[in-house]
Amino acid sequence: RTNGVLLMTLTPINRPTDWLRDLAEAGGISDHHFRLCPENLIPVGDTQPLCLRDGTPMDQAWIDMVVGSTLPHEIPVVCHGEWELRTMGRYFEAFSDVEHVTDTPPRGTCKLVLGIDHGGGADHSQVAYLAAVTTAADWERIWVLDEYVSEGMTTTGQDADSITKMLARNGVRWHELDYVHGDRTWTGRKSAHGRKSNALLTRALEARLGGELQPAIRTVKRGHGRGRGSVETGGRYLHQTMVRPGHFHVSPRCTRLIESLNRWDFADNEWKHAIDGLRYALDPFIFAPNRSSAAPPVYLYG
Repeated sequence: RTNGVLLMTLTPINRPTDWLRDLAEAGGISDHHFRLCPENLIPVGDTQPLCLRDGTPMDQAWIDMVVGSTLPHEIPVVCHGEWELRTMGRYFEAFSDVEHVTDTPPRGTCKLVLGIDHGGGADHSQVAYLAAVTTAADWERIWVLDEYVSEGMTTTGQDADSITKMLARNGVRWHELDYVHGDRTWTGRKSAHGRKSNALLTRALEARLGGELQPAIRTVKRGHGRGRGSVETGGRYLHQTMVRPGHFHVSPRCTRLIESLNRWDFADNEWKHAIDGLRYALDPFIFAPNRSSAAPPVYLYG
């Protein structure tokens, strides 16, 4: 109306942006692209970089921290404003067998959590993970203590037996768990073994433990941050935990999880089940109400 200038800044990720890039290349809009580097963070006419609200200068050290806390395949887009993600390879490049696989026991007061991913049993698709989490510091410290992974087709009763055995060998009673989260109902095959759900597993566990489950198995929810994009959110949380020294520990007995962290490429394949089971165990922390305020500066920039 006033022949003014309309500006928009964006991170072109998780949605198709070919139409916008085509429009820019055709001259319909003007694309001003600036990489995340120190010289681009110093305002024109000034000699010092911009600062965060807490006074932290947005200098090379800050840039290195932002890049380090970003999933590698997202760096071109999230950090440098490019149009395309890097070709996907190994998703958790920050995971190290040397640094993260350890028998070091949890320290301090911990929350005990259990995550369960339902599947038919084939391709190791029924999994459960027991983890301990400390919440006193600025970011959680995680110890993945043990895993149950199905070898083949299993019944809900067999899953319940294996989960109770896993807890027993770690000296954990069900009532000592703080949070238990399970997958949504799985209906992959129309057979006696073809349906898995938290309700069916609850009944099987109650029959073996001799009483009502407390805490109950809560189904991972949809909703804000938990629908489309929840896998990415959980992946970023795990990555940001891994890059913090001493914050991510996996017991050597969790062989399937270790292999999955080394091999998963974000595809819906046999290596995803273990990642999902761990995400479900950590659901209360991934989607904590204050997670956005506790997130590293990459979110402020991106």
